[in-house]
Amino acid sequence: MKVYEIVKQGLEKAFDEQKVLDLLKRIHFCYGDGNYESGIYVYEEYPNYIYVDVGDRGGIQEKIETADLQIILDKLYRYLSYCIATDYAIKNRRKNVDFRRLLFEKQLELLKKINEITYLKVQNEIDAILKKRPYVDNLE
Repeated sequence: MKVYEIVKQGLEKAFDEQKVLDLLKRIHFCYGDGNYESGIYVYEEYPNYIYVDVGDRGGIQEKIETADLQIILDKLYRYLSYCIATDYAIKNRRKNVDFRRLLFEKQLELLKKINEITYLKVQNEIDAILKKRPYVDNLE
């Protein structure tokens, strides 16, 4: 099964069809010609899956080549859930409440529906972040 179809199936667990299609437009499921515009590219070169994050100036910020599809899914689901959670947290920002509360809660809510493995990994990372830098509410 192609990466596109697997990602689509995961997103369909959390979103309606139109939202899924909108999210999939954020990812380029193709190789590209070397003159990448900024964005995320994912493609297959048997037996590997390739993930390329291209920055605003066209330079490759990150490239992952792996036979483990879960690594690629983690990157994609993290990216997409973070984008949506950030928009949600901005739109629903509350005075005197740490911005990260809404951001983390929404991201985890989405990931729990989309992919349990990614959800558990991100939950552990958020727990570690909050141990070092707990929520700070009631700032004026």
